[in-house]
Amino acid sequence: MGTDEGERANGSWGLVIGYWGLVIGDYIFATGQADFG
Repeated sequence: MGTDEGERANGSWGLVIGYWGLVIGDYIFATGQADFG
């Protein structure tokens, strides 16, 4: 178990979570705009 592998895995998960956070945030914003006019 190298530290490089650990850092690489953490970085990948950070990107994935960050990407889905943006997608879900945009979706909630869009549905909120639709709901509230």
